[in-house]
Amino acid sequence: MSGRSRALFSSAQLQWAARIVAAGVVGALGATAVTMTPASAQPPVRTGVMGAADSKPPQVTERPDETSARIAVPIQGSRVEITDDRTADITTWANPNGTRTTDFSAAPVRVRDSDGSWHPVDS
Repeated sequence: MSGRSRALFSSAQLQWAARIVAAGVVGALGATAVTMTPASAQPPVRTGVMGAADSKPPQVTERPDETSARIAVPIQGSRVEITDDRTADITTWANPNGTRTTDFSAAPVRVRDSDGSWHPVDS
């Protein structure tokens, strides 16, 4: 065995790990705001990013990719369409239980515009 020691992690792996930790710290610090009141008043109120303690984030019905759809689903508790998988006759959903549902239509339910956006088929 030679006298040289070998590093456990590469420089790239350490940089990646540092970025993950930094993102977690920034996310944890940025996700919560604390409002301070005088000692004689109510205790501090913890509020979310949206503002008031009772506010809820807006419901989303679609997200562009599976990852962002799966992030939105547990926050709101309802299914979210994955638009990257959308076709004229196929709709795919990310479900709250972690599964995916794909709806197949016998006929087109939407058409693609010249700019690439989808529109419902006129009845």
